[in-house]
Amino acid sequence: MDLQALETLEERVNKAVAVIAGLKDEKKKLEADNQALRRQLEELARKLQATETEGAALAELRAENQRLSAVQAETRRRLADVIAKLEKFKD
Repeated sequence: MDLQALETLEERVNKAVAVIAGLKDEKKKLEADNQALRRQLEELARKLQATETEGAALAELRAENQRLSAVQAETRRRLADVIAKLEKFKD
């Protein structure tokens, strides 16, 4: 091997080493990013679960509110009937 070929080989090896070092750094960064994204995903999953639970509770409260509104309307109607009957005896 002549000196020129050896220098070319050394240059290629140095470039390969630099590329490998860069790829290792990039891999580390991507792994860290991946971990951060997994934590975010887990947090969002917890928030979604909480929101779904709250949504179910809200739906139950709305149904209860509608039921109570119907009871209230019926009570008003019956009270109005009783008052109307009592008004007849007023005189």
